[in-house]
Amino acid sequence: MDTIATNSRGYSGRGRNVRRTSRWFGGLFWWTMLIILLALAAVASWTFCIFAFSYPEKPINYMVLHKFNKIEPPRKFSSSNAPRNRSYFARDLYDRFNEYEDRHFKEINALLLRNYIENFERADREFTMNMVGTFEIEQREELGEDDLMSGGTVLLARCIDFPDVVIQYLLPGDPGSVPEDVLKVGDVVDLGTKKGRSRFAPFNVVLHITRLEGNQYCFCVVPLVFSKGQIARGVEVQLEPPTKLNVEGQMPPIDFELADEDEIEDDLVGAGTLDEPGAPAAGEVD
Repeated sequence: MDTIATNSRGYSGRGRNVRRTSRWFGGLFWWTMLIILLALAAVASWTFCIFAFSYPEKPINYMVLHKFNKIEPPRKFSSSNAPRNRSYFARDLYDRFNEYEDRHFKEINALLLRNYIENFERADREFTMNMVGTFEIEQREELGEDDLMSGGTVLLARCIDFPDVVIQYLLPGDPGSVPEDVLKVGDVVDLGTKKGRSRFAPFNVVLHITRLEGNQYCFCVVPLVFSKGQIARGVEVQLEPPTKLNVEGQMPPIDFELADEDEIEDDLVGAGTLDEPGAPAAGEVD
């Protein structure tokens, strides 16, 4: 009997040890799973941070960075500290981007917007371009909540020297910052050439490119320099960079119908860049 009792106590003790070991391994398993999940969460957090700062033009990234004040609004540059971007006339930009296929423009436009959001601090200099030229205004609209910039004015204007290029010139600011009697349809806007009556400083960066029907191009352009030097018809235009961007906003802001090819040809003839039908070619003598 004593032997049986001793064996019973031995079996009972081993059972308790097995239960303790089972509980210990069970606890270890769940702690291990918790540590793995926390490590994965940390890796995911760091990965998202790197992705967000690398691609701030993506809507979710911009929203998070702006919410936590991790991104600076577009800077108010002056002529002394503005980015020294390369300047191009309309025809130069036309020739350059006419070599690209349509599928490339999504990536190019993302890069252009990224440069602007980051205030050109780590910009690819091959894609930081100032537009230079004279343009005749064909349409004018106010910017709204559905646009990249929620306040200000946008001008749709066609290049006088090269009508296959139109610009949409975004002038950010408070409502009424560009008076209605300034920069009207038919006025000529001068971007950096000092030839037109409505002159703007030569720091107007290309923000978006659209290839249009008829192999025309629309370049969205925004000023970088906000100073008293921006004058139109002798009136100071009060512009301010936006404090926040709607990166999902419509670009270009104005939907418009292109001029007929016959109209463009008439413009070219009037500008002296195209011979009239039946006229001798340049350098040709009757």
